[in-house]
Amino acid sequence: MALTIAIMNEKGGAAKTATAVNLAGEFVSAGKRVLLVDADPQGSAGEYLGLMNSGEDLLAATTGKLDPQELIYQTSSGIDLIPTGPEFEQIVKTNERAKEKLLLKALQKLPLGLWDFVLIDAPGRTDTLADMVMVAADAILIPIECKNQSLTPFARLIETIKDVQEEFQRPHYVLGVVATQYKTTTNMSKDFVEVLKEKWGEYLLETVIRECTDIAEAPAENQPINVYAPKSNGAKDYHALAQEIYRKIDAHSMMENVANG
Repeated sequence: MALTIAIMNEKGGAAKTATAVNLAGEFVSAGKRVLLVDADPQGSAGEYLGLMNSGEDLLAATTGKLDPQELIYQTSSGIDLIPTGPEFEQIVKTNERAKEKLLLKALQKLPLGLWDFVLIDAPGRTDTLADMVMVAADAILIPIECKNQSLTPFARLIETIKDVQEEFQRPHYVLGVVATQYKTTTNMSKDFVEVLKEKWGEYLLETVIRECTDIAEAPAENQPINVYAPKSNGAKDYHALAQEIYRKIDAHSMMENVANG
């Protein structure tokens, strides 16, 4: 059974989509089977991998009008992708009952045994659509930009996750928080990580994603960083992140818990 991980942060600039795609690429390079679900109406993950979409199909799938298996595209990077676009925004305006569970129900119709991981690129906001993503996820990974302005939205997201966990008993885990856009040339990023460690050390992962030009350039080639620039700091950092996630999964027996419902 696949482990479903949502990559979330309501603040822009956190490298949410970059983390979703590059982590997926790292998993694939390790022989894992990965489905990436773009649940952000901006469609950034699909655009990154070279596939633009209106979002109408994902809207239809989440409202029960289309088989979600028909939405899956195989990308050249080896990542299976369900794309989206602006029309998916309409999901928050539908009159469907138990709206927060719609994405979960759509994903449950997929043959999840085909994948080791389902990664969801979440919308950059806190609303019903974000709640849908949290309910659909087994675990949440939070990339956070190394800026003080990131702290208030992060604290708000943690409280929202707790509220959703209490109401829906999902997501089961906060997998961790990974600092991104880490600048090695100043003390600002180091100081920011120290603040995170002091206030939210229970969530903070050891890996940091260093600021890297190659990470910014890779989307233009529709390639994860480990394919576009395998020797870059970005590729090394996302490899380290994947390795840390494997250890966290083993430590919490997440895959076993998911398989057992």
